[in-house]
Amino acid sequence: MKGIIVILIFAGALVAVQFYAFPWITEVREQWADIEKMQVIIKNAEDTREKRVEYLDRLDAISEDDLRKLGLLVPSKVASEDLYVFLNDIVRASSLEMEALSIADSSDRSDGKEGQKALTFDIRVVGSYSDMRELLATMESNLRLMDIETLKISRARAADSQSQSAYELTIQGKFYYGGNE
Repeated sequence: MKGIIVILIFAGALVAVQFYAFPWITEVREQWADIEKMQVIIKNAEDTREKRVEYLDRLDAISEDDLRKLGLLVPSKVASEDLYVFLNDIVRASSLEMEALSIADSSDRSDGKEGQKALTFDIRVVGSYSDMRELLATMESNLRLMDIETLKISRARAADSQSQSAYELTIQGKFYYGGNE
C-alpha cells in the first residue's frame, strides 16, 4: 500500500509539473527571449544616439569659412541678378568683350529633378584665344556648381571685332541651386 501511495504521489507530482511547471518554464523562456530582444533594441538606440552625437559634432565642427563656401557652391536662393553679375565679373576679369548674355526666367528654373533647381544661361563673348582659355579656367575653378552643356568657339566676324585674331565663344549651361525655395 505504501508503494501505491508513493506511486500516486509521484504521478501527482508529474501531473502537477506537467500542468503548472512546464507552462511556467515556457513563459519564463519567452520572457527571457523578449528581454534579449529589448536589449538589442536598447543597444541599437544607444548606437543611434552615439552616431547622432558624432554627426552633430561633425556639423558643429564646420567652420564659418566652409559654410560660406558651401553657400557659394550651391546657393539656396535662385537669383538671376546674382548670376548676371557673377558672369559679367568673370568675363570682365578675363579681358573679353561681352556680346550677349541671357539668363532663363526664374519661372523656368526647375530642371525636372525633384529637389534640384537650375537656372540656364547663354553667354557669347569675343576676344583672344588665350583670354577665352582664362575665362574657361575661371569658370572651372569657381565655387559655383554648374554644368556647361554646349561650348562653341569660332572665328569672330569682321564686323564684331577689329582684330583678325579674335574668336567668338558661345557657352550654354546651367547653374544649380539648393534649398527649399
